[in-house]
Amino acid sequence: MKPAASLRHPLQRRLLAIALLPTVLMLPLVVGAMLWWGDFVYDKLLIAKVRSDLAVARGYFQQVVERVASGTRGLAASQALLERIHRQQPGELDWFLEQQRRRLELDFLVVLPEPLAHAPPEGARPGAVALWDAQQLRAVAPALHARAFPPSAPAVADEPAAGAQGPFALVVATQAEVTAQGRRVASLVGGILLNQNLDLVDRINSIVYPEGALPLGSHGTSTLFLGDERVSTNVRLFPDQRALGTRASPQVRQAVLEQGRTWLDRAYVVNAWYVSGYEALMDETGRRVGMLYVGYLEEPFRLAKWGILGLTSLIFAAGTLLTVLFSLARVAERTRELAKANRSLQQAQRQLVQSEKLAAIGQVTAALAHEINNPIAVMQGNLDLVRELLADKTELVAPELKLLDQQVERMRAMVSQLLHSARPSEYAVAVEALELGAALDESVALSAPALGAGIRVVRDYRASRPVEFNRQELQQLLVNLIVNAVQAMPGGGTLTLRTRDWGDEGEHAGALAEVQDTGAGVPPEIREQLFLPQFTTRREGNGLGLWISLNLVERHGGTIEVENAPGGGAVFRVRLPMRDKLSQSPRQDGDAEAGVPRLLE
Repeated sequence: MKPAASLRHPLQRRLLAIALLPTVLMLPLVVGAMLWWGDFVYDKLLIAKVRSDLAVARGYFQQVVERVASGTRGLAASQALLERIHRQQPGELDWFLEQQRRRLELDFLVVLPEPLAHAPPEGARPGAVALWDAQQLRAVAPALHARAFPPSAPAVADEPAAGAQGPFALVVATQAEVTAQGRRVASLVGGILLNQNLDLVDRINSIVYPEGALPLGSHGTSTLFLGDERVSTNVRLFPDQRALGTRASPQVRQAVLEQGRTWLDRAYVVNAWYVSGYEALMDETGRRVGMLYVGYLEEPFRLAKWGILGLTSLIFAAGTLLTVLFSLARVAERTRELAKANRSLQQAQRQLVQSEKLAAIGQVTAALAHEINNPIAVMQGNLDLVRELLADKTELVAPELKLLDQQVERMRAMVSQLLHSARPSEYAVAVEALELGAALDESVALSAPALGAGIRVVRDYRASRPVEFNRQELQQLLVNLIVNAVQAMPGGGTLTLRTRDWGDEGEHAGALAEVQDTGAGVPPEIREQLFLPQFTTRREGNGLGLWISLNLVERHGGTIEVENAPGGGAVFRVRLPMRDKLSQSPRQDGDAEAGVPRLLE
């Protein structure tokens, strides 16, 4: 049937209308939402980025300020400086100060007989940014005068920098007293000049915007301002010339220097729009004397925004076409969903039947456990009577009587476990610290009738941690696994018993036991059903052994799993939690060292 002819049927036209209507209605809404996102959320994301960048730049600049302050104060308090001042050897003090200046990465470090004029008031912040005039800078570091006050500097405005009354240098400086026995000997002044400090501003830029940090070809810039004039920057006026001497915009100057606000917004920087962050630099008295700036080129992100909008519109148009092509396939998909829902309903019904079976098992188990208690009591009473009748001859059969007592106690524990399985909230069992290797040996002894002559037992005990478990229940668990392994090898084979530590020494740690056979293994299709009640692959089995074992393990906070061994056969692995604060010395077997596999033919 041709496509044009297929649309003549009313049902098909309705299906097509249903498929197209949401797309046609949604396209304008999505385009409008994208525009709103681009103008609002998109801008917020860019501003959040530059806010973070400014915080990084501020943190590094503050480290520089603190390094100047701590280095100068530490040297002023040193005995080495005081001794050289007192000795007054020609050239020795200058050589020492030059070595320390390089070590502290300062631009100047001098000893003055008198403190600098215009010292900060009491309580001022030491080591902050300061404005020095030409006379102050020449008194401390005459070699830096030309860098701070070049003969000519490019400018784009005739008015002076905001707040400036003359030529100033922007410095980070600290003045510290050198004292001896509580008396001032001299003043030590150390610091760095921020004017044309290109190494510092490039270092800030490399920290905030390392190589590859900005996508889409954008790049970042950093600047230090004296007032609103760039005195150190990596913003380019021309490819081979930095924009030193240029000014920030009047809007930025008013917001940051006059009102004391942080600027986080778009700003025109020299020759392009940047997503920008400006904040004021304070001197020791809290006066705003300059600005710290970071920002990145906005144009690549703006182009990406419009590209995404166009791509979204294209995707919606393609989606409209695909909706037309695949609308009829929805019927088949809906049919498959109904079939899947029907299978889920059948599975829920099977689970309900299984739950009813478990409830019936619980009732029968509870009744059976109560009935078994009576013959157990009779057996224990007769054992006590035998001891009384034998009197002095009891020692002749003491081992046999002890074994009978142990088995009676084991039967009682099994009854308690059955009652706990039927009504777990009404019964509890005692737990103790047990060694898995010893428990496996006891379980092998209890399983001796099932082993037969064709079964070879290999022991490999390396666990050093005791575990929390009830002794009788652990024996029951391990006997179940051993008997299952033996039954998987009707023609004989090797039964391997292992113990290992697992986890660290913290909360999630313990020991594990493995029971491995050399039988046919566990088929993948029945592996998930092994631990379900009444599931068995043997005609004479009742399907409760592994289910009971799983309940025992989970009740004590452990896990049990099964997998096929690489060389054939199955491995049942039981992980149990560790008993805290007990001895964890390695187990020593009677005829082999701990950790060395031992064979039992």
